[in-house]
Amino acid sequence: MGIDLVIYVKKDDVRRLLDIDSDYPDWSAFLFLLKKQVRFYRFLEEMGLDERTREINSKELLVHLAKTNKKIEDRDEWVEILSKFDLIFAPDTYTDINEEEYVPLDVVEHGVYDVIRKHFNEVMEFLESGVV
Repeated sequence: MGIDLVIYVKKDDVRRLLDIDSDYPDWSAFLFLLKKQVRFYRFLEEMGLDERTREINSKELLVHLAKTNKKIEDRDEWVEILSKFDLIFAPDTYTDINEEEYVPLDVVEHGVYDVIRKHFNEVMEFLESGVV
């Protein structure tokens, strides 16, 4: 069993990450990050980071991407997301996270799923009303 990457989002940024205040919410950054939850060693390799890295925040990773010559898949998307959101990337064994300020991305994901499940009948009523 390996060590997984955990992406932590600053709680103040969750609303913006889900683009809740928009008339047409854009979840592209949220969905992009969900797809990037991989083994921690794989994240280090993909980003060209030293294997001794314990955690890295979005600002540090942005600086690293600017300095590295390594070809980074989806570099433009990474740069855009890292510029907008306060994130921490760490192994699941990392315990130094301020849980009052940061929440794991998978907890946000499960929260979204729970809300959708609880309100699914309302979604169906909306769809059946012909408003779409």
